[in-house]
Amino acid sequence: MSALAAIHVGLAAWFVGAAATFTATGLPSGVSISSAGSITGTPTAHRGRTPVRITATNAQGSAFVDLWLSVEPTEAGYTTVYLNQTINNPGTVQGATGIAFIGCTFANEMLLRSCTNVLVKNCTWTSTEASDALRLSNTGTGCHNVIDYGNELHNIDVNGFVISGDDPHNTGVQILNNLVTSTANNVSAIGAGLYHGIYAWGSCLVQGNVFRTSRGGNAISCRGSATVKWNYIDGSFESGVSYYADHPGGALLTIEGNVIVATGSNGSDTDIRLRNDPSAGVNLVDAIDILGNFVTMTARDAITLGAGYGGVTITETGNTLITADAARAMFPGAVAIAPLSPPSAFIAGRVLVTGVGAGDLLEWRIDTNRVGGSWPNCPIQSGRTRDMS
Repeated sequence: MSALAAIHVGLAAWFVGAAATFTATGLPSGVSISSAGSITGTPTAHRGRTPVRITATNAQGSAFVDLWLSVEPTEAGYTTVYLNQTINNPGTVQGATGIAFIGCTFANEMLLRSCTNVLVKNCTWTSTEASDALRLSNTGTGCHNVIDYGNELHNIDVNGFVISGDDPHNTGVQILNNLVTSTANNVSAIGAGLYHGIYAWGSCLVQGNVFRTSRGGNAISCRGSATVKWNYIDGSFESGVSYYADHPGGALLTIEGNVIVATGSNGSDTDIRLRNDPSAGVNLVDAIDILGNFVTMTARDAITLGAGYGGVTITETGNTLITADAARAMFPGAVAIAPLSPPSAFIAGRVLVTGVGAGDLLEWRIDTNRVGGSWPNCPIQSGRTRDMS
């Protein structure tokens, strides 16, 4: 990707006193902040919503602001683009290379098989009839470099997204910043517990998505190595994030920074659950990291480990039990991908950059629940923000 225009943070304009020096954590790879508060650089990869903390410090003290920042793909560089079309029965797309679906509306499943370099962005599934919304790729040669970004899936009878465990496996699959509501919708026909918001048999990145009401299964069901980060989950019949080793594993499963509330309506599941190993160790991943998640389950243990994981390196640290109200407050306006209205000292919006599919967007917004610091005379607006010092 090529360099983006500078974003001037301007946090010092909030305070009285000497000029501030800026630092930041969580910026995309290839992007940095200067001591004067300008964010510049060249993003090296797309990513879903990720928390970024910008801190300003001077002789009077320090303060910070938290942003949610994404690197968004565009259709540039794709050879075939379907733009704003209504496709009621998309069926199977097989063997395609360099194809993009932008702003399209679907009413039933689209199956991508043996496809490479595919972008599905800002599309909507209004419903499906006894089918998934988007599936990759049963049989064939697998799908490679597929980005699903900013889509909305509503009233899905079966699974929302399926990344199947074909051999050869899918590679380079990214599920970013999607809104998934009401999956496993036809429970009476398909049976509770069988279908999920995302059903990931193979490796993938699942980041910055919002899941609401998985009626018959897990919000995110992992069956192998994957990275599941910074998703917001509100309502599932089974677990918020679940792992079950019924498909070949891999090196590492990472479950990090997710906010999980209102899971386990079946009365037995938990926010994060590693289920009993059915494979006698054959399919297990080598290691599992459960890091910095915000969980809310109190009726049962919020994070549970099943039997059979003796040979797996499991790291569980930094996870926090909070109330349901606190969890929901952590994602204000999480359904909307557009920036929130920030204080006037900040530049809101999306900054156009060029890169993989030239014209990628660096998108960011203020998390108004998390602005604060220790500076005196800090004019934090009452009702919009709260002191986090």
